Amino acid sequence: AVQDSTDIVFSITGLSGPEAVRYDPDQDVYFVASFGESGDDPRDANGFISRVSARTGAVEALRFMTGTAGAPLHMPRGMFIRGDTLWVADVDGVHGFLRRTGRHAAFIDFTAHAPGFLNDIAVGDDGLLYVTDTGLGRVYRVRADGVAEVAVEDERTGPPNGITWDAARSAFLLAPWGGETMLRSWDPATGEIRDVVRLVGGRFDGIEIVDGAVLVASQVDSTLHRVAGVASRPLIRVPGRPADIGVDTRRGHVAVPYIALDRVDVWRIHGPPLIGLVELPGVFGTPDPDGPPGSRLPSDLVPVPLHAAPSAGSPLVATVSAADALVAWEYSADAPAAMAYGVTDGWVRVSLRESGSRQRTGWVPPGHQGTLHPLGTLLEEGLSYLTREWDGLLHDAPSATAAATGHPREGTGEEVDVNVLEVVRSGDVTWLRVEILAPGRCETGRAAVQASGWVPALAADGAPNAWFYSRGC
Repeated sequence: AVQDSTDIVFSITGLSGPEAVRYDPDQDVYFVASFGESGDDPRDANGFISRVSARTGAVEALRFMTGTAGAPLHMPRGMFIRGDTLWVADVDGVHGFLRRTGRHAAFIDFTAHAPGFLNDIAVGDDGLLYVTDTGLGRVYRVRADGVAEVAVEDERTGPPNGITWDAARSAFLLAPWGGETMLRSWDPATGEIRDVVRLVGGRFDGIEIVDGAVLVASQVDSTLHRVAGVASRPLIRVPGRPADIGVDTRRGHVAVPYIALDRVDVWRIHGPPLIGLVELPGVFGTPDPDGPPGSRLPSDLVPVPLHAAPSAGSPLVATVSAADALVAWEYSADAPAAMAYGVTDGWVRVSLRESGSRQRTGWVPPGHQGTLHPLGTLLEEGLSYLTREWDGLLHDAPSATAAATGHPREGTGEEVDVNVLEVVRSGDVTWLRVEILAPGRCETGRAAVQASGWVPALAADGAPNAWFYSRGC
């Protein structure tokens, strides 16, 4: 389902034409670039960058970064952090600010190239800055000596608006502006430009990689779209025209600036959906048939690589050897398996357990997996219950638009024992046909069916509405 305003965490107000956001994970703050009170002159020196708490949305310093007399800040746009410097695209070049103090540290002049509209900025795997020129259909490279040069000028670039480095493809992704809707990658080492996917929407602006998928802002339909593999779908419908988005990698939030609304909305991004449990013998071992219950064969333990994408050529996210490094559950007594969040071409997506930050995910190659237990099968065959995430509604049919009735719980947030009779897929939602049991089967050993109906297997935020007792009652 497309996320709506109920997923707004907070809004950042008191701004003036905010165009871009960049998250600083070290300081846990957003930098927000604003045009300021702009008239007809694009070189009015009214631009500024604010420092905002990523935890609360409070503006800590409205004009934290400004230009100088020799290098005025006019209309700051895309930003990127390299080391201790926040680099910012502007009308005539790129500014560098010290991200901890806000002091102006550098300016790289692009006027020798007569730029059309410098827009977004990113860093490649070579450590160099790359800047899009939406007006002229170019991408510039800033060499190690601080001189800007044209890296590519090709109509297939879009023309480019947003730019981000995609480590899985070892190339930049270029968000197209104007009438183009093809998302393309560009390899600065070889010059190769490739089609990635035909996007829905148009006039694309900010682009980021989130959990291995691409998040791109479309101004035509005021929507953030998520691209995974070769599929594009709407993720978040926003109230204005989204500009250059920023991602809080600690919490899984996306900050969306709207120039015309003078504000930034910070949205919660729903994670990838849970699809089941996957056995990983290299991490959890395999059952020892000659040992006591729950014993495993230690000889089978081999570190398991996690890749950034379902491809052997993609970079490693981590190499896992400890069972407690993964988000896991038992599929039966003393038989742990990793939570699985996707499967593509034999690769399975799992999640690292990381306290205090957003959980990272990675892809396990086919040769390192055991059995994948689909969520629906676990629920049908196990002693199942509806979790505290369930909204209490029983639908007459497997559809969000079907008539629904509320079912009272015995207490607030209580789990409800059920029989799962059927599992069906409707669109992109898995539905469960359940019988609600009362009293609970584990209370008396006997239970009567109190009500029946359909519930979605997952809540809106991706958490399971139904789960199972792996060790029985």
